[in-house]
Amino acid sequence: MTASQPPLKCAPCPGGTAPAGSSAGNAANINLKPEVLLLLVAFRHGIRESDIDSGRRRFEEIVGTDIDPEAFGVALADALRAGDIHDPVQLPPGALQCHWHLKPTSTGVGKVMALLQSSAISADELIAGMRAAGTC
Repeated sequence: MTASQPPLKCAPCPGGTAPAGSSAGNAANINLKPEVLLLLVAFRHGIRESDIDSGRRRFEEIVGTDIDPEAFGVALADALRAGDIHDPVQLPPGALQCHWHLKPTSTGVGKVMALLQSSAISADELIAGMRAAGTC
């Protein structure tokens, strides 16, 4: 993430912060950069849509909140530059048009696995915890 990058902006979370010791509490204690949320979603859900707008809407469905489109694009670019995700625009063999994918590279998978081991909770719990803690 670049120093000037805005965080992924989500809708305000109802209910405030999560209790300590909960999955949300564990997620809140992890350094949650926008790329981490992207990697968790890519790892767990592997989005495939017709274009980036459809992909962002699917991402929003998964995380349960609206995401600022500009911040989403910046986070994607940063994750791509870091080698954590594959190029999202792909032309599958025999296809007549490109598709948009959110899939982690082996480097991205390694980062997610390390995060899951250090947090001792699942990717779904981390995603839900980030939402509940208001950090996504």
